[in-house]
Parts: sequence; structure tokens; C-alpha cells
Amino acid sequence: MMTMQTVPTSQGNQASPEPWDSSSRVSRWEEKWFCYWKTSASLWKRKIEEIPSPLFLVPLSWAFHFREEAPYDFANERPETNLKRIWGIAQDLNKEVVFLLPLVPAPFLANGGVPYPFARHRILGQDGLARLGAEAGGERIHRLYSFFDQKLFQAFSIFCGELASYFQASDMGANILGLDCVFFDSGRFRSYGEDYSPAFDEAFA
Repeated sequence: MMTMQTVPTSQGNQASPEPWDSSSRVSRWEEKWFCYWKTSASLWKRKIEEIPSPLFLVPLSWAFHFREEAPYDFANERPETNLKRIWGIAQDLNKEVVFLLPLVPAPFLANGGVPYPFARHRILGQDGLARLGAEAGGERIHRLYSFFDQKLFQAFSIFCGELASYFQASDMGANILGLDCVFFDSGRFRSYGEDYSPAFDEAFA
């Protein structure tokens, strides 16, 4: 089954990540995330076993599954793109897995998670400066690109369709939630999808 809802997450030192649901068994997001693209598939089970919570979160990386020749890679070439295996490991360990699909640029991913052919227009803030993202701890700084770019948006729509088809064909029982990444600025949360670049204006011209 596939379900979608928006899940905010914050970045930076000014605010702590908030749980996506007040009744959730997850108290601190950053301790429950499993970033599959950073780990060899042969180590997945051990890494997931180390997660103390009975529920863990898997953010999806659009760029990691991208191939210049369609379709997208879901275990067709690299075992690290096999999302069904993550779900299977969760079943074996009696854990629940929730996949998170970023609906805006993800600051913890290179290019915000956007595949390089579609990384064309940088996101600009109201001050006209390019917005950047950072991984936890600030070890890596990432450029972020506008989802209002028409070519990027069309490509992302295709990816969402491919992802839905993959989940349906794989018959996984895991949920997918939409992830809205946010940052704290001037006393309020702002989405990383907020954009004041020409790409935003052109999208509605």
C-alpha cells in the first residue's frame, strides 16, 4: 500500500528535528534514519539491527536511482538500489520501515537529491542569495536546485510514477510519506522548496 502525507524536518542549529507524529515511536529522527545509499547492501542487516527503535525511516534519494537510460534503477544494476530488500530485512527483524520521499530539495543530499542533468537553476532566497543545504554536523555543504524548473519537475514526476510502479510490482507493505524539508528563519519554519529565482517566475508565466 502507498500512502502520502507531508512530514516536516528541520536543519541547522537553531531548531531540533520534530517527530513526524505525536504518537510515533520515533523520538529523534536523526537516530532512526537509514541512509541506504551510504552503505553497502551486504551491511544493511547489521546496520538496521543496530537501530534501537522498532520503527525506522528511510529517506529516498532520487539521484541515487537515476540512470540516463530509462527506467530507473531499482535493483536492476546495483544491489544498493533494492528497496524491497530493506523492507524484507525489516520484516525479518520484526521492525517497521517507513520510506520518505522528499518533495522539495533535501539539504542532506548532494544537489538536494536532484540528478545532475536536471540541476540547472539554483534556489534563491528573498535576499537573492543562493540557498545551500548541509548534512548533519555540517561536514558537507550542498547546492540546492529549484523544483519549479519545468524540466526538473517533469523528470521528478516520471520518477514518482516509476517509484509507484516499483512498489506495486514488489508487493511491499511499507508506507511512503512525503517529506517537506524545512529550516528555521526569523522565528518560523520555511520550506527548502521556497524559491525566489527566475525559475519560479517562469513556471507561472
